[in-house]
Amino acid sequence: MFTFYVPSGFTPDNDGMNDTWGPLGQNYEYESYRVQIYDRWGKLVWQTDSPFKLWDGNYRNSTKEAKQGVYVYVFSLKEFNTFEPKIIKGTVTLYRHN
Repeated sequence: MFTFYVPSGFTPDNDGMNDTWGPLGQNYEYESYRVQIYDRWGKLVWQTDSPFKLWDGNYRNSTKEAKQGVYVYVFSLKEFNTFEPKIIKGTVTLYRHN
């Protein structure tokens, strides 16, 4: 059975809790996986084709921190065995304590 859980927020403050963001799921084709993160103006902030790479709150794999706020995510992947395409959209809140 296809399952896919996407957390609604994270706190990339290096305290060891919720420092990165990414989904938990099963029964999807890893080769079809892609996630893109956009800011409120529609600018691409981060993306990956690896389900094992999580967003650390920085811009495009740099050391520049993305600002605290709400971001839009778009996942595209295919269900395992049926290859049925799935597009999953939503928002994630990046919260910085400092």
